[in-house]
Amino acid sequence: MQRILLFIYQYRAFFAFLVLELVSIALYIRNNSYTGAVFFNSTNRMVTAINGFTYGIKEYFSLREINRALAEENRRLHQQLSRAATTLPLQSRLCG
Repeated sequence: MQRILLFIYQYRAFFAFLVLELVSIALYIRNNSYTGAVFFNSTNRMVTAINGFTYGIKEYFSLREINRALAEENRRLHQQLSRAATTLPLQSRLCG
């Protein structure tokens, strides 16, 4: 903890510069309508891209559940097919 405080103390001028820069950028964007519109449009595009990326990741990981459901359905269909295949010859012998 002491090292963190020492680090902050040593670079206090740099951190103050960063804070003042962020405040000045925020004031510039807030008071200039064109710059504000450009900023918000670009951030909306970035947020949309990030949301699309995270949606794609969620979809990819949800494929595991979809594959499990499809495997279960395939198993049931194979069982029905094998039951139908075993009863078909018996029915043809009875009818024929």
